[in-house]
Amino acid sequence: MTPPPAPARSRSRRAGWAAVKWGFALLVVVFLVRVAADNVDALRDTSLELRPLWLLASAPLVAGGSLLLPLAWRHLVAAYGPRLRKRDAMRIWFVSQASRFIPSGMATVASRVVLAHREGVPRSLAGASVLVEGGIILLLGGLVAGVFLPSSLAPAPIRLLLVAGCAGALLALPWVLAIGGRLVSRLPALAPDDLDLRQLYEAVAIYATNTVAKSLGFLFLAASILPLSATDAPLVIGAINGAVVIGMLGITPGGLGVREGVLAALLAHRFSLGDAAAFAVAMRAWDFAFELIWLSAAAVAGRRRDREREDALAAGAGAGAGPPHPDAALSGPRTSPSGLERPESAG
Repeated sequence: MTPPPAPARSRSRRAGWAAVKWGFALLVVVFLVRVAADNVDALRDTSLELRPLWLLASAPLVAGGSLLLPLAWRHLVAAYGPRLRKRDAMRIWFVSQASRFIPSGMATVASRVVLAHREGVPRSLAGASVLVEGGIILLLGGLVAGVFLPSSLAPAPIRLLLVAGCAGALLALPWVLAIGGRLVSRLPALAPDDLDLRQLYEAVAIYATNTVAKSLGFLFLAASILPLSATDAPLVIGAINGAVVIGMLGITPGGLGVREGVLAALLAHRFSLGDAAAFAVAMRAWDFAFELIWLSAAAVAGRRRDREREDALAAGAGAGAGPPHPDAALSGPRTSPSGLERPESAG
């Protein structure tokens, strides 16, 4: 029997993945509806009290954690060859990330591909890097959730399996990427022969630092509005990361609504559901506020970059030289036709 053609297999995989995501989303909705139905009165009960010092302690951790993500992505791309300047990586990452709330999530990938390609990153690698980045963040979140969630919310065998699976996948990441590059026809950039292990594990280390920084930052945010004690810290850290993971697996853009609902449900047995829901919304707003700050800075840097290109083109035309390619001036490192040739220095 002859195997189905490649397009048919691709459609089948997409349909299967869509079915899994919708099924998972349905389970999450049923869980949230049940929690809300059991705690209708608690939703109206809030006892929030602002403690500004904890809010001040949270701010640099959340802001710094957000800034680490584009730097980690820069190392992830460099693991396959192209080197980006830090300011270019931050501009590309924050501008593309702004589109993650558009349904389907493809706008983020498309934006990252277009912006990164202008700086010399092959399209296939730029697109693959978004998927790899999401996988690394998901594995780190699952690892932290497995370590910190109490057994009353997640049985010990499930937590142990989660920790072992996430830690094992992170340690074996080069082999996981190589297998993914062979199995998925759209990820040819993940060729194992071109992988720089040092750059890859540096990227993982920076992503892990982001996870730690934001976990502590959001813990301090919780302490600024919730009646938190030291013994509540593991629960809050585990719930935050568990909600982030489930939000990433959900079908809503950016995990909007799913992350907040899951976080409120996980914390409802310790705080009132009203307080837990208020914290979940505050966490989203707090995180988004710092992303807007970095996005504004990235937009300003992008306009400056465009002016530099225009000045370079004008200077070239004034010297009598033929007009260069629009992306040639001040561009990132040149690559081979495969897009994977490494320059001699990081620049």
